[in-house]
Amino acid sequence: SDSLTQNSKVKFAMVLKFDKFGEPVVVDVPKDAMTFEEFTEHFSGIMRNIYSQVMSPSLAVANDDTRRSDIAKLKIILELYKADCTKYPDTLSDLVTPPASCPTAKNYVTSKPVDPTGTDYYYKPNVARDGYDICAKLDTPPQTVSTCPDPSYNYHVIFP
Repeated sequence: SDSLTQNSKVKFAMVLKFDKFGEPVVVDVPKDAMTFEEFTEHFSGIMRNIYSQVMSPSLAVANDDTRRSDIAKLKIILELYKADCTKYPDTLSDLVTPPASCPTAKNYVTSKPVDPTGTDYYYKPNVARDGYDICAKLDTPPQTVSTCPDPSYNYHVIFP
């Protein structure tokens, strides 16, 4: 399909009725006329408002469900890593590219886990690397106050 560009032209077909021959024809531009660009900008603003009122709450719930599900999956993957390396990884990137310090580690995921909007999950192992904190930024914050070490995250899982 051809996409419209700024230089695209639109053709209109119309029928004119001439019944006053000999008189000059005057065509006035309507006072409330707008260009195509103005119309699309106005229309997209209306659609954004509708989307934010109708779809955005559903999208926020879906994204938060995905974040919680991702963290549940990460807990399983982190346990697999610990089973192979006896300790939790230093970073979530170690799940993608195993560190040299653990030759028995595998590639547990194909890319570093991020939330649906591309935001990194907060992950920090404890000093002994036998436990960790993992946090996410939920769109709809939970009722309880988050205890995540990074206060910008509002959903916190501590293991064990």
